[in-house]
Amino acid sequence: AMADVSPGVDATEEAFDLAADGDEPGAARAFDRATAHFDDARGKISGFWTLPARLVPVVGQHVQAVQVVASEGVGLSDTAADTARTVDPEEIRFTEGRLDLDAIEDLTPALDRAERALGRAEERITEARTPWLLEPVEHRLTELITELADARPAARTAALAAREVPAMLGGAGPVDWLVAVTTPAEARGLGGLVGNWVLARAHDGEITIVDSGRNEDVNERLRAVDAELRGPQQYLDRWGRFSPEVFFQDVTLSPDLPMAAAVMADLFDQAMGTSIDGVVVLDPFAVAAILDLTGPVQTSQIRLGADSVVPFLLEEQYRLDEADRVLVLEELIEGSFERLTGGELPGPAGIAATLAPV
Repeated sequence: AMADVSPGVDATEEAFDLAADGDEPGAARAFDRATAHFDDARGKISGFWTLPARLVPVVGQHVQAVQVVASEGVGLSDTAADTARTVDPEEIRFTEGRLDLDAIEDLTPALDRAERALGRAEERITEARTPWLLEPVEHRLTELITELADARPAARTAALAAREVPAMLGGAGPVDWLVAVTTPAEARGLGGLVGNWVLARAHDGEITIVDSGRNEDVNERLRAVDAELRGPQQYLDRWGRFSPEVFFQDVTLSPDLPMAAAVMADLFDQAMGTSIDGVVVLDPFAVAAILDLTGPVQTSQIRLGADSVVPFLLEEQYRLDEADRVLVLEELIEGSFERLTGGELPGPAGIAATLAPV
């Protein structure tokens, strides 16, 4: 049966590589080959004539291991082939500032099945390993388990995205996002102080810029309304003495994003009167990645692109007059987000390749 299991593992590895490269048709064909090989192995190892062998020490462990691999391999590769044929991630892309949420929801069942199949196969095949397996069998099992373990996080992320992105982008009604742009020119626990902010609204897959400004705009309003610092008790105990309810830029003193985001959303609501549904924090390197997707932004003073925006935000901006510096920052942030939300972007693979490292 190993004569069929080995090419089945090879075909599975090839299929995962093709899928990672975006070749869905090629991946589907490779998964089909894997299904055929695993099915042949299952037929040979599952017959009644193998029952005596299962009772023999050492031999029995090999029969059990190969039987599990063959059975799980059939289910996994068959599901994966179907997923590769029905799911084309490159069809999911922003066009004229809007993402088709119905198209994402249509992918959810297939992606959920793929995630479950990967998880089950990895767990069952891992359980089938024993110290009694000979090296050729152990080697092939290890290769397959490694391939499954490598693919599982991507499958989990894809399934999670298909379930959550429609709500995040306003599928059930308008959603308001606060985007805080930080700079490590002044260190804070989360990486830098909050310099600029953007209020973005998502509705039915379309993102629009509602407002934007500087930290001073929020600070003025916080003082005017005599804001109260609220949030997780751990945040209040550790960072409350620095008065983020007066100095909004210091809300990122905590290195814990969920805690800092909760406080940031509450303070922004108190100051500006807008209830925030989610918070995104970007540093200069993330801004550079966005410009890599959208192209450069021409401000009143300087043209800034992916290669030049980081040194500008970290150092060169402070050589400008204060009024010019503030204006250029506002033009940069507004311009980059207008291009990000109003133009056409690559598919998920292209976006992930650019944004994931930052």
